[in-house]
Amino acid sequence: MELSQTEKQLIRDSYAKIAGRKQEAGQIFYDRLFALDASLRPMFHRAPIETQAAKLMQVFDWVVEHLDRVPELKSELIALGEKHAGYGVKVDHYPIVGSALIWTLKNTLGKDFSAEAEAAWIELYTYLSNQMEP
Repeated sequence: MELSQTEKQLIRDSYAKIAGRKQEAGQIFYDRLFALDASLRPMFHRAPIETQAAKLMQVFDWVVEHLDRVPELKSELIALGEKHAGYGVKVDHYPIVGSALIWTLKNTLGKDFSAEAEAAWIELYTYLSNQMEP
């Protein structure tokens, strides 16, 4: 996967727009995730959802910071996937997470989330999840 410079900029710009609202965006993400599939909720019993939301946003901070080197992150993504598999994450959960992510971005950014930005995020998430799947 190779994102174009335009796609990388769309991702950076859209993510920057939620910089001051990361905790809120993380909470919106989990609310949506559990609305899509309530059976996933028990996987998050180890810590309060606010902590999980902060960790989620830290992962996206890391990914966005490394957009110019995403293919080089493969080993880290595989390790992250293995960690998640240990929590009970299965291959069929990844599309649900992706749907919750895009929904969160759309609902957090509103009109500031263009169709082009959405396509770039989908491409990025597809690559990330493919690397993380067992």
